[in-house]
Amino acid sequence: RLPDETWFYPGHGNDSTIGAERPHLAEWRARGW
Repeated sequence: RLPDETWFYPGHGNDSTIGAERPHLAEWRARGW
């Protein structure tokens, strides 16, 4: 598990942190992402 402060750089869209995106993870998993 990565800490909320971990930055990621997706190669498209905006850079973000795990903490900012964590609330959306269940939705992404449901989509198969």
